[in-house]
Amino acid sequence: MDQASRAVRIAALEMARPLVSGHVVLLTGNAATSRGMKDFFADADAGAAAIHRVELPEAAGTLASRLAAAEQLLADPSEALVRKVDELDHDGRGLVYAGSYTAVRSFCGRRVLGSRLESQFAAERKHVQYRLLGLATSDRRLLRIEDHTDIREAIIAQVTRGPTVVQGVPRGLLAIGASHTYLLPEDASPIRIGQLLASIAEDCADLIVGPLHAGLPCTYYGFLTSDHVVDFGPFEALVYWDRRSWRLHAPGVIRPVRLGGQEAACRSAVRAAARQVQQRIDYVGAFGADGAVSTTAYSVHEINPRICAGFALLDSICENLIPLAAVDLVVREKRPSKSHPLMVRLEQLATALRRIQTPLIRLWDGRHSSIQETLTASAVRASDPAAWLSIARSCLADKNFVSITQFNPVGGY
Repeated sequence: MDQASRAVRIAALEMARPLVSGHVVLLTGNAATSRGMKDFFADADAGAAAIHRVELPEAAGTLASRLAAAEQLLADPSEALVRKVDELDHDGRGLVYAGSYTAVRSFCGRRVLGSRLESQFAAERKHVQYRLLGLATSDRRLLRIEDHTDIREAIIAQVTRGPTVVQGVPRGLLAIGASHTYLLPEDASPIRIGQLLASIAEDCADLIVGPLHAGLPCTYYGFLTSDHVVDFGPFEALVYWDRRSWRLHAPGVIRPVRLGGQEAACRSAVRAAARQVQQRIDYVGAFGADGAVSTTAYSVHEINPRICAGFALLDSICENLIPLAAVDLVVREKRPSKSHPLMVRLEQLATALRRIQTPLIRLWDGRHSSIQETLTASAVRASDPAAWLSIARSCLADKNFVSITQFNPVGGY
């Protein structure tokens, strides 16, 4: 694993050198506190003249609103931020890295490396994903929330046929993670459905409604180029249903994942969906795909074109030698072909990672760090991975917050 990881880092550094050699690099946005990216740019083989951190003021609110606020600050920095950047980069030739999320092209007059196009940024919105992935031809429907009565009746009719997933599309924000996603049991009352719709309408303009795709929640991470898809996976997504609010929560990912004879078909489905996204929005770079594995297929629910939270787990498996955010950056900037040394090395790394199915867990919320540490420590001593996996799946569970793998269509659980 070390050899494969180092080979990817070396290839990424070779691609980064013509971009950053001799330049001051400013880390800001999501990347301001990234030790891995600071070390990558500081590597002699990258050749940056200096690396400085420019932290943005922290906004309050949900993750989506905080990211939106940071994006606005990058696009329209305050005079204080401009002065700080000018002090750090006197000649104005510096380069900026603000993370995989941003679509801002310049910050304080300096070019932002690896930023997305606006169309690629917007592709994370649920209703855009609905079109990109061809979900309009599946069993899901996109509805305008202003048609409240019609939506209520449509959802009531859907619920009578089985558990129903309702996803809200927030006004002006990306729907990060499982935000605004609800699972309605078969015995959901019309009154409760109406109350839920009124609550969703406070933030959302549209809804996507469809049946629950029962199965194992499964996530893939990888990289797209114009002629190739590299995927790292699968990882099981920890997904919980809150019986009080009906909301779904996705707090982390775990391994091992054994798909048996379905593994090739699942990988094929992920790659086909990724190619579809690439072709429609001309995106290259990192991606994360979420879906569910049933007894017959892998249903892709969404693909986010950026470095997703799960890449932190991949970086830790690689002992933080690369980091993969740097791969995302150079792939976006250089758009390598399938035969490029970096892509060859990534395929070798992906093959090595698929062989590693020792127990692993990653929880996104810092409030769960003690649980993660306890489970990680116990994984080292686990003689029965299946038993450890069962414990990990229920690590956040209580009577009202239970793993989706235990969902009972009538009454929830």
